[in-house]
This record gives sequence, structure tokens and C-alpha cells, in this order.
Amino acid sequence: MQDLIGTTLGHYRITAKIGEGGMGVVYRAHDERLDRDVAVKVLPEEVATDQDRLRRFEREAKAVAALSHPNILEIFDFDTEGDVTFAVTELLEGETLRERLEVGAVGWRKVAETGAAIAEGLAAAHGAGIIHRDLKPDNIFITSDGRVKILEFGLARDVEAAAPDETHSPTVSRYTDPGAVMGTAGYMSPEQVRGEPADQRSDLFSLGCVLYEMVSGRRAFARDTAAETMTAILREEPPEVSGSDVLLPPELEQTVRRCLEKRPEARFQSASDLAYNLRTISSASVPSATREQAAVRRRKPVLGAALLGLALTTTAVLWWQSQDKTREEAAVPIGATAPDRDASAPGSASIAVLPLENLGPAQEEFFADGMTDALITHLAKIEALKVISRISVMRYKDTELSLPEIARELGVETVLTGTVLHAGDRVRISTQLTDAGTDRTLWAESYEQDLGDILALQSEVARAIAEAVKVEVDPEEEARIATSRTVDLEAYEAFLRGIAELEKASGGGPGQRSGAGLVQQTVQIVASHDLTLFVKDEPN
Repeated sequence: MQDLIGTTLGHYRITAKIGEGGMGVVYRAHDERLDRDVAVKVLPEEVATDQDRLRRFEREAKAVAALSHPNILEIFDFDTEGDVTFAVTELLEGETLRERLEVGAVGWRKVAETGAAIAEGLAAAHGAGIIHRDLKPDNIFITSDGRVKILEFGLARDVEAAAPDETHSPTVSRYTDPGAVMGTAGYMSPEQVRGEPADQRSDLFSLGCVLYEMVSGRRAFARDTAAETMTAILREEPPEVSGSDVLLPPELEQTVRRCLEKRPEARFQSASDLAYNLRTISSASVPSATREQAAVRRRKPVLGAALLGLALTTTAVLWWQSQDKTREEAAVPIGATAPDRDASAPGSASIAVLPLENLGPAQEEFFADGMTDALITHLAKIEALKVISRISVMRYKDTELSLPEIARELGVETVLTGTVLHAGDRVRISTQLTDAGTDRTLWAESYEQDLGDILALQSEVARAIAEAVKVEVDPEEEARIATSRTVDLEAYEAFLRGIAELEKASGGGPGQRSGAGLVQQTVQIVASHDLTLFVKDEPN
């Protein structure tokens, strides 16, 4: 390739060579028009006539230019002069993550912070329908002032615009072994290794590989050859990280493991959820077990231990009793229409709220189940909406059935799925509404709120779902759904745990009511306190 140093491309004067990669040569240049230093990436002459490479290079420029995010390399210009095609980007000072990792592993807090920044950049790209496909330490840059930038969208493709025959097209580059499909051996997802279509969850697997390497100082699937590496990605689990000298929060290791799940549906389903998880971990001062103990010491007890246990049991029974009518109305035989509700009438709709997935520690499964139950209860208050009962939908927890199959069994038009992450005093819920007939996403949204405002959050999500399925909510129903009350964090959590314990004791069905008589006298004594046990009115 000709030496461009000292020459001018458009109004960019080339001053020095910065580096070279599989998709081009990068120069330092000065923008004579705006009087600033920039980076100019030039496609090498030896591949300039390769139409496939040229299309990918142009796609990279357009993809990056369409994004405006602090964690994605900013592009200023794209042009061709003579036989030179080039892109102009911001000039970064610092080092790649690969260069940083040559020194050794990274502290766990910095891993979480860096990973969150990368995930936030990916979330912006995924929101625009773009997946990276080649995320690795070489393509992540840490600036001198600590900012994180994602580089090299050379393998990125617009999910909506990509031609069908590009899905399986092989690529050969400096960082990709000959014969491999799109990506880099060692950081490819299992679906990429198999040459299958890759979506945003593929990028999250690659990010998991990066996080593993950052925290452990070694590659997750390092083997002697590319073929052995890709086989390991398909069949093996990376070694435990816990042997490191670094004090590693269990949540961080769990997060990395979740990213590295072989099945896409077992990983985080969005980069924004992963980013939130990592931000929460990075804000902690010590590993989770110590944090939880400190949190318990800091909490001001709402009730004495004995009284809280008694009140919890009583309130749980009262709550189950108050929900009986709603549950019975919502529960219908599989494939049938709810009684007294014409699902085929104009303005009506049917929905199954599947168990929300818990993104937090396994012992907090009760929290996601509680959110699922709350949404079902709220939606069941809308006359025009046929809602499948909690008892019916809970059978599909951890099922391998597809959404259309579940919808056919339950006889509904739409299915709601989602995730819940409870971290400290914050809660995040991500939901997605799917049309059962076409398997098409009708609506998706994420919500984040203080845990004290979880009742308002549940109401907000329920109203949004009703709007998405286009059912009419009358003022009386709106009033039943709406709430502005806040919860006492300790008591609310205890309440949900109590509900979970009642379910275990009675099998999760009508058996809950059999226990009501055993504490009926106690119920009568404290019934007037049922709301104040876990709900506090807003101060005037």
C-alpha cells in the first residue's frame, strides 16, 4: 500500500500511521477545515477491488455514523478519493483493552464498570437494529481519561437490512482464522460457531468472554487451535474464576456465567439489562454476603421478630383471601374463554402473563414471582381483558415450549414475557408483549424504580400492557389499578417471602385457603393493620 503520510485526502492531512487491522489501515490526520486532529481509516489497496470487503467497510461507516453514544467510536465522514476509500473518526488517546490485559487481570470493580459501559454501547447499537458480531478486547478502547469506546463495526450488520445470503457468509481477516464464520475464534457465540443467524444475545456471549478474561487474566475458551477453541465454546464450560486472588462478588461471577450460557434464551435478553446488573455490582463496596449483613444491620425493624412473623402470616392469608375472587375469575380451562368475558367481542383481548424471569440471585426467585402475580392481579381488574390465572401460567415456568405453543394451549392472543432484577433498593422490570399468531413482538419496554415505589411501578406496567393490547380501561378500572402508595422495604420483602412459603406448604392452589381457618382468630385481631404492615401512605 502506498505511503499516505504527508498526503491529503479531501481536507484531511495525513500525519502518521496509527495501526493496521483486517479491515483497514488507520492514520492520524489533521482536519484542515475544522482545525482538529482525527483518525482516518483507509481500506488497503490489495482489497479495494473486493466488493464484499468494500460493502462491509461502507456498512461499518454507515452503522457507526447512525449511532450517537459516548461508548461507541464516533464517525465524522466517509468518502472516496481516487482509488482510496476512507472513513474519518474521532481520534482516541489511550490503549485497547487487549493492550491493558497484557499487564494482567483487572480489578472486579473496574471489570463491572467497563462491562457496563460496553453493554450500554451495545444497547444503543441493538436499539438501532445493529449487532457487532466481533466483540473482543482488540475492539474495545480505554481512553486516557478512562472512557470506554467500542471499535470496529466491520463485521456489524443491520439486522433488518442484511441480505439473506449474508447470514452464513464466511470471512477471513487478520483476527479471524481461515474458514471460520463471522467473528473471532475464542469470542464467538455458539450460534456463530455453528454458522447460524446471530442476534443481540450473541454479542452478550462475546462480552461474557471479555469479562471473563478481564477478571481472570485468561481466555475463557483458550485452546491450541481454532477448531479446538470453537469445540470448547460449543461443549465445555470455562474454569471457575473464584480461585483468583481478587475478592470477587458472587454476583459478578454469576453475571459472567449467565452471559456465557450456551443457549441464547438462557443469557441476558438485552444489553440494557446486563448493563443495569453490572452497574449495580460496581456500586457495591464489598461482596454481596457482607453487603446483605450490613443492610440487615442498617434496617430499622418495622415490627419485632415475633410480631413480624405473626403479622406476615396473617397478612399473607388475608391477601390470598382477597385475591380468591380475582383468581377464580381469571382461572379458565386451558384453551377456553374466561367466564362472563367474550374474548371475541370488539375491544376485547386475551393475555397470558408468563412467569417473569429472575435476574438476581436464585434465592430471590420469590421477588419475580411476586411481580408476576401483581401484574396478573392488576390486569384481571380490566373487564375487556381475558387474563389467564397464575395457577395456569406457573406451569410454564422454565418450559421449553415456544410462545405460540403456550398460547395455543392457553387459548390466548398475546403472551407477556419479561425479566425482573431486584438489586439493593432498586428494581428493574423489562417486559415484552408477543402476538401469539405471528410470534411478532407487539411492544417492549423497560422500567426502573425505587423499590419503595414498586406498587406504582406495577400499576404503570399494567396500564402500558392494557394500552399495548388495545383494550379500553374505564375510569373505575383505572382507579382500581392505580396507586401512589409506597412500601416499607423490609416488610414488603418479608410479605413476598411469606407468600412463597404459603405456596410451598399448600401446593400453590386452593390449598392456601385451607390454612385460613387455622389463623382466623388472629386475622380478626390484626385485620385492621393488613395494609400498614407493608404499605405506607405518602406523607402529606
